[in-house]
Amino acid sequence: MNAGKGVYPRRRHPIKTVLVVIGSVLGVIGLGLAATFYVARRGVAPVRDGQALPGGVVQIKDGFTSAFLLDAGPGSAVLIDAGQDGEAKAIKAALAARNLRPEDVVAILLTHGHSDHLGGIAAFPNAQVMAMAEDVVLAEGREPRRSLLGSLIGASPTGVHVERVLADGETLTLSRLQLRVFAVPGHTAGSAAFLADGVLYLGDSADSNTDGTLRPAFWFVSEDTALNVASLKTLAARLDPSPGEVKYLTFSHSGALEGFGPLAAFAATH
Repeated sequence: MNAGKGVYPRRRHPIKTVLVVIGSVLGVIGLGLAATFYVARRGVAPVRDGQALPGGVVQIKDGFTSAFLLDAGPGSAVLIDAGQDGEAKAIKAALAARNLRPEDVVAILLTHGHSDHLGGIAAFPNAQVMAMAEDVVLAEGREPRRSLLGSLIGASPTGVHVERVLADGETLTLSRLQLRVFAVPGHTAGSAAFLADGVLYLGDSADSNTDGTLRPAFWFVSEDTALNVASLKTLAARLDPSPGEVKYLTFSHSGALEGFGPLAAFAATH
């Protein structure tokens, strides 16, 4: 070593330093999101895969979410949402158990346009995809989610084409099925609930708790939490004149609740 010369540490390239900082920040954000999600989901009743509901309905667990298979008469079926699996393996298995094929699904009704409810749509070539007008661009990937998480993800085409736009208050007739459509904006602008054969499908607009009560949509992935609560209260008021019509409340990310009571109690206390 030459006299008077010290040994200096090698300088890190500026780009590498920036990447390390970005990686660290993203890691902290990821941990924060995971912790927030875990805390918010505590006490939620788990989905019961294969749960049978009135009218021959079955809830199908598909990863973190679920879909519902409805009997539309001989040789035909309707889906409420299409899960997150692009191959729709769980839904196809449920169809096969009824001697039905993917081609026998005549319609897919979307409770809203988030990607975890669209995954299996392409697996059902004869299904007419239906959604509320306000969520068409979201379902088709032409607009990002309008929530905190959505602002981080952005928009990308989904390959989904919504063929029929639904309206609040209309009644759909699909083979033997009749489904009433209710707008419940809040989780998304075009969130919908459907009522058929005594089962009220609430999608992500609410969840069930292990104590049998109902909670509103998870705030972190919702667009307007106050509107979500108001929509649930309005829905309860619209159904209150005939509460016996609702035998079960169902949710995409939690187990079903029996009767109209949990929705009525939620409306009375919020």
